[in-house]
Amino acid sequence: MNFSSSQAALRIRRLQLLCKRNGLEGMLLVPGVDGRFSVCNQAMGYLFEGRSNRDTIDVVKLDGQLDDAVALVTPTEVRLYTPDTELHQQLQALLAPHVADFRILAPTIAEAADPDLLEENKLASFVHMLRGCKRLGIPCSLAPAPPPPGPAAAAAAHSNGGPVPPGAALGAQQLLALEKWPLLQAYGLEGVGRSGFFTMNFQVFDVQQDMQYMYGELDGRSLAVLVSEAVPTLRQHWDEMLQALGGKAAGQRGGLSEKQVGEPLAGYFTYGLLRAAPGVEQTVTMPPRVIFGPRTSDDSARSEATPLASCGPTPGPPPPLPLPVGAAGGGGGCPPSQPPLHLVVEAADPRSPLRLARTYFLARGVVARDVFADPDEDAESGYSFEAATCGWQSAAEEVVLLMRLYTALVDAARAAMSHFATVDGATAQSAKAEAQEVLTRRAEQLGVAGAVAAGGGGGGGGGGGGGASSLASRLRFTLLQADHSNRVTVPAVRGSRQLKVLRLSLPDVASRSSPAKLLGGLVYGDTFLELPPPTSPPALPSSLSLPSSSLSQQQGRGGGVGGMGNGWRLLVLTDGVPPLVAIPAGGCEEELAARALRSLARVVESMTGGAGKLRATNLATQRDLERRAAAAAAESQALAARLRARRLGGGAAGEEGDGEEAEVDDLEEEEGDEDDVAAGSKAAAAATAAAAAAASAAAAPPAEALGRLLTMGGGDEAVLLTGAPSCPALSGALYCFSAGLVFVEATSRALWVLDLRGHHHQQQPQNGAGAGSGSGAGGLEAITMQQLPLAQHQHHPSQQWRAASAAMASGAAPVRGPTPTPTPGAGAAAEDAAAASASSAGVSLGEAVVFRGSSPACGLAPACHLTTNTHVALPLEAMSPAARRFLIQSVLPAWQQTCREAATATATTAAAGPHSSPASYLKDMAAPNPFPPALHQAHAYAIQSSSAGGAVKTWPALLAEDSAVRSAIEGLDAAELQGPLSGLDPSIEALLLQPPTPTPTPVPGAAAAGSDSGPVAGAVTLVVGLPGADQAAVAAAVAAMLGPEAAPRVALLPPDEGPLSGEHFAAALAAAATTTGAATAAARHLVLATLSYMGLAEQLRMLAAAAVGGAAGRWRLAAVVVCVSGEAVFEEPGRSALAAGAMSQLLPGCVDCVVLGGGGGDAAKVRGRRAGRPAGAVLWSWACVRVCVCACACQGGTTRSRGVVFPPPGVLPPGGQGVLSLSVSLPLPRNLVRWQVAALAQLVAVRLPGVAQVRSGRAQLMRARQELLPPPAERAARLAAPEAVAARRWAPLEEGRGGGGGGGGGAAAAGGLLGPLRATRVTFEGAVDVAKLRDALAPLGLPQDPSRVPPLPLADTAGGDQQPAATASPALTPTRGSLVYVGGCVRLSPGDGRPPCELVATRQAALRSRDWPLAEAAVVLGAPALPDDRQVPGGELMFIGSGAAMEEGALRALMAQCGAAAAAAAAAGGGGTGGSGGSGAGCSAVPSSASQLSSAQRAEIRAAHLFDPLPEGYCFNGTQYFDAFGDASLEHPDMDRFISEWIAERQAGAARAQGEAGAGGPRVVHLAGPTGL
Repeated sequence: MNFSSSQAALRIRRLQLLCKRNGLEGMLLVPGVDGRFSVCNQAMGYLFEGRSNRDTIDVVKLDGQLDDAVALVTPTEVRLYTPDTELHQQLQALLAPHVADFRILAPTIAEAADPDLLEENKLASFVHMLRGCKRLGIPCSLAPAPPPPGPAAAAAAHSNGGPVPPGAALGAQQLLALEKWPLLQAYGLEGVGRSGFFTMNFQVFDVQQDMQYMYGELDGRSLAVLVSEAVPTLRQHWDEMLQALGGKAAGQRGGLSEKQVGEPLAGYFTYGLLRAAPGVEQTVTMPPRVIFGPRTSDDSARSEATPLASCGPTPGPPPPLPLPVGAAGGGGGCPPSQPPLHLVVEAADPRSPLRLARTYFLARGVVARDVFADPDEDAESGYSFEAATCGWQSAAEEVVLLMRLYTALVDAARAAMSHFATVDGATAQSAKAEAQEVLTRRAEQLGVAGAVAAGGGGGGGGGGGGGASSLASRLRFTLLQADHSNRVTVPAVRGSRQLKVLRLSLPDVASRSSPAKLLGGLVYGDTFLELPPPTSPPALPSSLSLPSSSLSQQQGRGGGVGGMGNGWRLLVLTDGVPPLVAIPAGGCEEELAARALRSLARVVESMTGGAGKLRATNLATQRDLERRAAAAAAESQALAARLRARRLGGGAAGEEGDGEEAEVDDLEEEEGDEDDVAAGSKAAAAATAAAAAAASAAAAPPAEALGRLLTMGGGDEAVLLTGAPSCPALSGALYCFSAGLVFVEATSRALWVLDLRGHHHQQQPQNGAGAGSGSGAGGLEAITMQQLPLAQHQHHPSQQWRAASAAMASGAAPVRGPTPTPTPGAGAAAEDAAAASASSAGVSLGEAVVFRGSSPACGLAPACHLTTNTHVALPLEAMSPAARRFLIQSVLPAWQQTCREAATATATTAAAGPHSSPASYLKDMAAPNPFPPALHQAHAYAIQSSSAGGAVKTWPALLAEDSAVRSAIEGLDAAELQGPLSGLDPSIEALLLQPPTPTPTPVPGAAAAGSDSGPVAGAVTLVVGLPGADQAAVAAAVAAMLGPEAAPRVALLPPDEGPLSGEHFAAALAAAATTTGAATAAARHLVLATLSYMGLAEQLRMLAAAAVGGAAGRWRLAAVVVCVSGEAVFEEPGRSALAAGAMSQLLPGCVDCVVLGGGGGDAAKVRGRRAGRPAGAVLWSWACVRVCVCACACQGGTTRSRGVVFPPPGVLPPGGQGVLSLSVSLPLPRNLVRWQVAALAQLVAVRLPGVAQVRSGRAQLMRARQELLPPPAERAARLAAPEAVAARRWAPLEEGRGGGGGGGGGAAAAGGLLGPLRATRVTFEGAVDVAKLRDALAPLGLPQDPSRVPPLPLADTAGGDQQPAATASPALTPTRGSLVYVGGCVRLSPGDGRPPCELVATRQAALRSRDWPLAEAAVVLGAPALPDDRQVPGGELMFIGSGAAMEEGALRALMAQCGAAAAAAAAAGGGGTGGSGGSGAGCSAVPSSASQLSSAQRAEIRAAHLFDPLPEGYCFNGTQYFDAFGDASLEHPDMDRFISEWIAERQAGAARAQGEAGAGGPRVVHLAGPTGL
């Protein structure tokens, strides 16, 4: 699970907002050993590794080299130090897409290879990062903890953008402890940073308490970690708990104890608490537990070791009144050893607020004969089904009562969560009232409203309103919220960005048959989160997509209470756990299930196994022979009896003769009467036995009670869908027979048998299990092969729980309020309409075999007790491909044949009754979905969760579909970005979203910005870029495209050496508006080209102040063009350090085109509109550029790379990152510069996706009119699009600008790695030798020598008082000086008729000259100061740099060396510099004080005076000098005098050289500066 750049940027903005609110100029983070492994590690892991929730405060060791990094987060930018290339690359890829401005410092290759240089570079980078700051926040946990405010108030204030507790100031003892941090301690060394210790220069506040509040606020990353890690882990241990109970062999479950069943949950929770987080007090709320039977009413009960069989309810006295119908099946009182009927399970995640509670049942309320039982075996073993189920009826009634009450409780909990999350103004009290109302209504619908204890108000047998009122009054309601460290707030606060836990319990449920008998309590609990409205419409659902019942939107009741259409949504994190499970344990149901399972196993073995099949065949043959012999004997006896009867009948008919003979015969008959009666009885018995034997011989064997077995092996994994809201699906193994099926439920191992011939197999559910009479045994009426269409948006999502509630009453359509007898056909009509709509939309769960029975759920327990819907569906999508194919090709034809044969047999049997009609078979793919829409989401989840054939689900532990979860994760961040973290500026929006014409059709989203400000004075094209980025060429191209009819004017800003300001923009617009000869206002066009390190947001704000309602009238912004040059984007190429402002000028959502420069004018144009690499792509190029620059040695125009080869433009190494380990020669610098331009193009594509990229050559620019001057209407629509508005929210925080680092130009103020950047404008007259000027600039860093990268200075010369560098005293001036840019317009030679030339030099390119692009343009402001006389050479140059190189004397000497007669002076000046570093540096290399000496210069002086005489009391051993006290020194005791003499000598020589050179060099007419930028 990747940590995305947008998530990292959002967390950084949280810190920036914290700085702004607390008035801090920066948040300093020093992890690892340099911070003594403080809590800064937590913040670094939170910001740059994506640590979330409890992992944030548990972090000890950071990944990679992040332990050695240092970070400073200011209100406007992020400053980072990284010790290696890999981390530099990773952080840049993480921050580039969305962080407004950042700078990453890294050591050179030589510094990284030397541990001492590496530590020195880290300290110097640390000093640079802190430049310009005074008030710092550091998370250190040193300040005493303040008294906690009211938890609800604190959570609500902080999470809703209110004020947070300010950072705690540190006392003397705490500051002393902070100074012990190694990096802060090193800051106090002599010559490092500012003078004095760290805490003397900075005002430090402990912000750890603020950081803890921040860690506890859920964002997209935190939620993603929860749903991807914590929720699946908790679900895994929950399944292990179910396996501990249901996986036990039948007959052994009664010996399990509560501790044994709950051990997976308790062990997981205990293990997670082993490691305590420092400074965090662990709060244990709702710990895991498993409770059986009556003890479930006690919320404080803990798991015990008592066996399950001993935890049943205590029997009560016999009821004084007759029992209800159906309760007299098994006798009145319960035996003392009756096992419990249910258990309560509660689970908790030890490292998050996830909590979960369910009530599961230890009986199913249904018993059935074993269809595969052998009657002979049962008779031989003395087994009797009636005896086994004696006394079961009373327990069945009680468990069904508990199930229905629990179903009402589940519906009440879901309604309360939906109400709290989606109704405006909802509170815990209103949510409780909603839960009570739903509980009362659902209990009345289910007929269990009076099931409360005898002392519970209303009595145990009360019904009607009194019972319902008592039920609601006994509801225990708990709604709490918790943060990442499980700190609990009660009651929960809506919108607090913390997880909420709802727990409902209903204690002391009494038996109806015995009111004094307490069955126990019912508990249900879930963890949920309310989500703010989405910022954009959700994506269309996939083939298994539909509105989620767990991610819903509440509609006000009757449209009045509120919340209707407010967009708030509900996400339940634990709804993937089954709400209701029934596992027979400790009673007759367990024994019957065990017998049925053994019989099924025997059947499967006999049909599939070899030896087993042979044994079964032999046994069946032997028993068949015995039956046939018995039948033959009975038949012979019957035949003898018939013959005897015939003989007797014949004698009586032939009687004749006289009376004596008759008397004799009568006497004989009387004597034989008794024998005849006995013989007749024997004959009748023989006939009966013969008939029975014949029937037995003709009957099918037990193994073929459902026909032949079709499924081979251990059964096919399958899912059955039902219409019960609390039990919508059951998973298990399916065994298909030719005349029926057997389904073995996975958890309970209980069997469900369905006979296609209509035989009931004497299945006996608890009476009243359905909603009406005749719920007997689940006979089958029809089989339909069909699609299962999904009803999209048939019901408002908030009503889905109401629809599920109504499913009990109607089986289809949702109904408000109590539902008496459902109206026939009403639900079917609604279902048909919904299914027809869904079918037409093409959204379906796939094919399914739907069984329609004569009883609810076809007798499938426990669903048959909880719904009136008579359907059960077998979805084929939940089966493996092989099982699906087998079912279609083999099973369904066999079932169709069975139904046909049964129908034929029934038609020929006159005695067939109405209840013995066989099932019909139908294939109708257009048939409606038989289940209500409220259950469709649960059905889809059951199919997707199937291990055999379910679709891959990204978040398998959540019931909500993946698109909804993804929308929730993104919505959390989007909502936060719309609030206090938004960077949208009203003035910038008014400028960007102006109508394209004076009287336009309003653009959506553009409001009425400027519509009431009068006519448009003209259009403005803004061209921005760093110094040296070819702005003049782009401005000239735009002016040429406009043509003379637009009267284009050009303004070059700033017009002086100072920083860019709002006055400059106002002056440019005023000059353009008043220029004579301009066209009409509609055609007037001004091209503003800015050369500045200031960010684009600040420039747009200044332009908006002048262009929208300013003194110069209202100007329309036509385009924003950003110039990016590979030659100017790096300030220190050897360190891969971007120039200040390089990233802040690439402002997403505002730029129309990017011009890439630096690769030569002959390169092809690069087009990138609406294309580019995706956000978050790895930016490996910058690290490779740094390696190239530092590892290359210039040798005759080629570069030999040391073990590194650089790919051509557009070619990435395998995997997108890394380099190839080869050695190859490449031309320099052309190939390298081109490759850098390709890397820049990649960076721009990541930062500004969809923005056009154009190369800077004139030919390419002239062909890019559509990109540089986009059509106004198209541009207005693009800028007003939601994507563009969302991108502009990443702009710098408005109130944070101007603080710390110098406002919009803060990066420039803190920029200048060798010192604060300053600018000087030099106006001169006289010829300039470009070659000499190029040679003179080389030692000053233009371009930078890759083999001589200067180290960063350790001293902070800017100071904590923000003293401008231009007014700093000479003693504070940095020793080394360097330039980062030189440019301007000059006339090189007099009277040749050529246009002026543009001179440009940067850190990556030597000085070059080219024709001034704006020679023919009308420049109204900022035109170069050329001599008025065209015959006189001269011009104007801008110098930007730091240190002594920017002093007036140094620049004058530099200009003096560049004249035509300056060769001798240059040689003389070079001879006087000694080891200063270059012959062209002149006076700029001569220090003015001892503090400005370089190490090489001090070494030179020390070597020159190594053996000079020593003062008294000193001695020299050849290496060190010792005084009388034994103290040693490497320098001569008179070193200060030697240094003063050396400086005086060098300054005198430089002055002479400057005087000699002045006669032949250009004359400096005006020098303005240096001015701090």
